[in-house]
Amino acid sequence: MLNRRILWLFAMFAIMAFNGVALSACNTMRGAGEDIEASGEMIQEGAEETEEEIEE
Repeated sequence: MLNRRILWLFAMFAIMAFNGVALSACNTMRGAGEDIEASGEMIQEGAEETEEEIEE
């Protein structure tokens, strides 16, 4: 009976640890996505300004 309880506690700990890592990875990917989006917007704005200068 004691071995089952220890195994169950270990399984619950492993599940909680996995969930913590998974959630932190989601936040990291979200932040990376926002950074990439901001970089893309800056590149696009720079391209538009250059295009306007060429047309003048």
